[in-house]
Amino acid sequence: MLVGLVSTGSAQDSIRLAEVLPALEGSELGQIEVAPAPEAGKSRVVTRAEVLAALQRAGRSAQGLSIPRRKVVRRTETPQAKDDELRTVVTPALNEALRPCAVSDVTLPAGVVLPPGQREISAQAGPVGNRSRMNAYVFVRAPGREVRVPVMVSVDCPQVVVQSGRQVRIVAAIGNVRASASGEARQNGRVGEIIRVYNQVTRKMLRAKVIDEQTVEVVP
Repeated sequence: MLVGLVSTGSAQDSIRLAEVLPALEGSELGQIEVAPAPEAGKSRVVTRAEVLAALQRAGRSAQGLSIPRRKVVRRTETPQAKDDELRTVVTPALNEALRPCAVSDVTLPAGVVLPPGQREISAQAGPVGNRSRMNAYVFVRAPGREVRVPVMVSVDCPQVVVQSGRQVRIVAAIGNVRASASGEARQNGRVGEIIRVYNQVTRKMLRAKVIDEQTVEVVP
């Protein structure tokens, strides 16, 4: 039984034929995807049957190729992200989650390993209130893997213009028509911030964005 072993640090999501047959590196044939790649730091056995099936899917022949019965492909562990790299990744998502406040500083945990490949970044944080420093979470998602990064965030926020309990005018856009009703703020709010308001006409609680010190606009 012929068994090959290859170790690679590639962040690809698939094992290419060139990783099974190194002589094909740089060729069009070598770019054929054979099987899903293992996670970072792990290995996967690629069989001759998988290679033959991949060639068939690509409409290519196996003639002239010496294909091993089994080959082990290993992905090396992704190195830990440096603080500067990690800060660049998480800060935009934190700014989005904490709007209208802006992130002034992020305290990062040690030993974070970011997943390879195409990443989707989002953040979750509680209401800022009167705090200038708070806990938050950033979620880094890649195919087959998610990393949750706990962070401590310092924020700079604009002045609160609507106080909880204050009477406000609630406006809502319905197509091209704008309607308004009287209401009461149930949270403090800054311009651009989403707060809870009570519609005194319909007696319903709504989510609304603060427009100014007297006006809020209903959001979905």
